[in-house]
Amino acid sequence: MTMPIGARWVLGVAGATRYPTNGQGGATATATSSELVSNKPLAISTATWTNATRTLTKTGLFAEYTYAVGDKVQIASGTGATVGEYVVESRTSANAIVLQTSIGVGADGQTDIAGTLTPAAGSASQRAVTILGISVGVGAAVAIDVVDFLGVAIPGLTITLTAAGDIGWYPFGPSGVVYTGGNVGIKCGAGATATLVYLKG
Repeated sequence: MTMPIGARWVLGVAGATRYPTNGQGGATATATSSELVSNKPLAISTATWTNATRTLTKTGLFAEYTYAVGDKVQIASGTGATVGEYVVESRTSANAIVLQTSIGVGADGQTDIAGTLTPAAGSASQRAVTILGISVGVGAAVAIDVVDFLGVAIPGLTITLTAAGDIGWYPFGPSGVVYTGGNVGIKCGAGATATLVYLKG
C-alpha cells in the first residue's frame, strides 16, 4: 500500500497489545504513554465518594482523562447518592476527580458509586482519529483488533485471518473510520504481526 500523506502508525506484536508513542512506528505496551491519550465517555462503577472533598475515586480510571471546562458526571446509582448530573471541577490524579457539588452526604465512604463521565461537547478531549486500516506482515488463523485505551476491541474494527498466508492491506472502508474516543491501539493474536495505520485528528 502507499502510505497516505500524514498517516501515522503503530507496530503490533504477536500476542500483545500496543499503542503509538511517536506516530512514526514507535510502540509501547501501555495505553497511558500513547500520543493519542485523550478523553472519551468513561463508564464509572464501584467508585468511592469522599464528601468532605467532593472527590470520586477509582484506581486508574482517570489515567487517560484530561479535564476540560464543562465536563460532567451522570451519577446513575450508589448507596446514599442522589442520581443526577454533576459538573466536574478538576482532575486531581489518575485515580480521582473532584465535582463542583456533592452527590450526597449519605454517599460518603460508599464504594458502589456508578455512572458516566462525559467530556464537554466540542472540547479538545473529543479529538477524532481516522482509522485507515491494518497491514498484516505475518499471518495466522487469529483475530487482530483495533482497541480502545482499556484494550477493548472497538466494534467493527476487527479483522479475522484464516491462515498464515493472509497477509497484506486490510482497509476499513474507502476513507477509513472516524473514531472519537481518543486513544487507539492494536491487539494481535498469537502468531500474527501487523501495523495499525491512522490519521491523527
